[in-house]
Amino acid sequence: MANSFKDWRDLLAYVEKRGQLRRVRVEVSPQYEIAEITARTARLAGGGPALLFENVAGSRLPVVTNLLGTPQRLAWSFGLNSLDELEGAMQNLLRPAGPQDLAERLARLAETSHFARYAPRTVRTAPAQEVVQVDPTPAFLAQLPLLAVSPDETGPALRQHPVFTRPQPNGPQEVRAGSLLRQGESFYLGGPTLQPGERRQVSLVIGGDPALHFAVNAPFLPNLDPLILAGALASRRLELVRGKTNDLEIPTTAELVLEGFIENRPEPLAVQLGGWNGYSAPTPPFYPFTPTALTSRKEPLVITPVVTAPPNEAGTLVKGSERLLLPLLRETAPEIADLSLPAPAAIYNLALVAIHKSYPGQAQRVMYNLWGQPQFKFLKNIVVVDADCPIRQPEIMLSQVLAVVDPGRDLLVVRGPLESGDLSGSFGSKVGIDATRKLPGEVLEKLDPSRYRTVAGPEEIRKLVEKKWLEYGIE
Repeated sequence: MANSFKDWRDLLAYVEKRGQLRRVRVEVSPQYEIAEITARTARLAGGGPALLFENVAGSRLPVVTNLLGTPQRLAWSFGLNSLDELEGAMQNLLRPAGPQDLAERLARLAETSHFARYAPRTVRTAPAQEVVQVDPTPAFLAQLPLLAVSPDETGPALRQHPVFTRPQPNGPQEVRAGSLLRQGESFYLGGPTLQPGERRQVSLVIGGDPALHFAVNAPFLPNLDPLILAGALASRRLELVRGKTNDLEIPTTAELVLEGFIENRPEPLAVQLGGWNGYSAPTPPFYPFTPTALTSRKEPLVITPVVTAPPNEAGTLVKGSERLLLPLLRETAPEIADLSLPAPAAIYNLALVAIHKSYPGQAQRVMYNLWGQPQFKFLKNIVVVDADCPIRQPEIMLSQVLAVVDPGRDLLVVRGPLESGDLSGSFGSKVGIDATRKLPGEVLEKLDPSRYRTVAGPEEIRKLVEKKWLEYGIE
């Protein structure tokens, strides 16, 4: 592949061409049914296909889910064949060398000319404004297919979409992930944080550039401007157009845009929504949202993530983040050979790290290095293995870990901050497991090097079988 996709519908067409889209033509309800279908699909082998619901009850708008449900489809959205290619993309941006702290490195990265050249540009017209409805009525907005996932949630919602705001009247605009929620005929928007009594213009974007969706939702990358990061990942500048009823600039390729304002009066709504870990939890404030315009393409699609228990699209975004962060981590810990943040771990629960070990206690040093980085301060469990351990093959890796680890010797327990949605609280214990082969000085008894030798055939035979694998007709 050579080019990234500028909008979701082009990516959707490509995914369908590759046989990874299923069109659901029977009527489905946005009240729990779409979410349940999507959750079951995500549990299929390989993450399941993307889904296009063509007949959504109570709405004229088709709904697309699970589009970024696999690492392969996320890679395609960037114009890549594999997410592993993101490592090379980040290495190209890591010039010149900067400070050693990961948070500072990310902040300084945004200032480099190589990165800044991907700043967005403004144009006058856009497909996102082919249809303009000023002051849309509640009845009109009721046609939006907000999705209900669980009866325990406050209301149906569209989750994790780019929300554009301008915190200071004459300052730059910002974009972050936000969600639109409905209660009765009233709408509430979460994402931005307002001061008491503050009123602020906002634009909620459905669709647009797939790279922007990744940039605003990807964990561990908080210090980068999502618009510039999206441009850098897509290898082109994003195009923006000014809104119809506010001065915010939104992506030209958006499917649908809700312009309006939010107010922190009288009180924000206390909202309960499901998290990416599969458990319901309180959320940051949701403010009353007053729409001033709805702009869209002539036949818009509602492309949206569905927040259910893992596996889900968040796991895919984590895999993208992990590939981007690996070159950065190697600047502070060059012994790191590979990093894996398993999708079922719900972002912050587990990191697997493979290292080139050369001295006693090196695994513990890497653990403290990760916990000391702002991006990884919430990590709950870290497992460190040798570089030849296949951390992307969980069953093989687990077998090696269980065989090597002595719990009394190899477990490191520390106290520290946990992610706000963690079931055990916001501060608690973290565990590091040293599953590396031990060196002299790490054990009391005399080491026999043969004890760590795995049972396997000669290397030349393994390479021969790999080369001839398809000829055997096994898969």
